Amino acid sequence: MRIRPCTAEDVDAVRTFVRANPPLDLHSAFSYWVLFSYQNDLCFVMEDDDGRLVGFVSGVTCAHDRGICYLWQLAVDSALRRSAIAHQLTAEFHAAARRLGCTRIQFSIDPANVPSLSAAQRFAAKYGFAMKKVSAVSFRDSIDGVDVHEDVYEIDMIQ
Repeated sequence: MRIRPCTAEDVDAVRTFVRANPPLDLHSAFSYWVLFSYQNDLCFVMEDDDGRLVGFVSGVTCAHDRGICYLWQLAVDSALRRSAIAHQLTAEFHAAARRLGCTRIQFSIDPANVPSLSAAQRFAAKYGFAMKKVSAVSFRDSIDGVDVHEDVYEIDMIQ
């Protein structure tokens, strides 16, 4: 297995991967292109020995506080979700965030997604980082006809 930075050439493969691994949100090809072209220092794919995509992580830096980065999407092949892939991708994201001078990682999780919350808590505990809920986001997505609610968490990477 290897982890490498995303490039614009990865857009189709990442979108195909995200679509095949619900409940992940599939974003537009252009959204991924912008992310991989302008913020690829926080975007990584993990490939198995045959070059098959098995995981993906992406994020952005905060425009108003350069000490914060937002982990936008973390995806693991559904058949491999109990493996160490999520932890390895999160560790790669953490190292990249530190290289950029970030001291805090923020991310949002649907309250019903207990496995993702548990994984984040295990990651923070392993490295001795403090983790707390900092806010929540709620809005109506009238195009898809759904109400969106996610809790926003923060991991403080200063020990």
